[in-house]
Amino acid sequence: MSSGTTSRLIASCLGLAGFAVAIVSGLASENPASRVLGAALVCMVACHLVGLGIGMVGERVVESYLRQYKAARPVEGGGAPGGTEGAA
Repeated sequence: MSSGTTSRLIASCLGLAGFAVAIVSGLASENPASRVLGAALVCMVACHLVGLGIGMVGERVVESYLRQYKAARPVEGGGAPGGTEGAA
């Protein structure tokens, strides 16, 4: 995946989840449709922004961990590209 794809995916999922929760809770409380849709749209945008932040932080944490992991475990000798070192 390219950089930023995970953040956008998380943001989209969180935005749609927020929209669904707002629709269901608005209809359950018997509010007018225009009010329910307005609140759901605002909730969707807010949840999308929060999800974008969560996704960006998550990507940076994973990238940092992978850098540390690779630095702590260097590959010796290069190895064969097919990964046939352990094959018998």
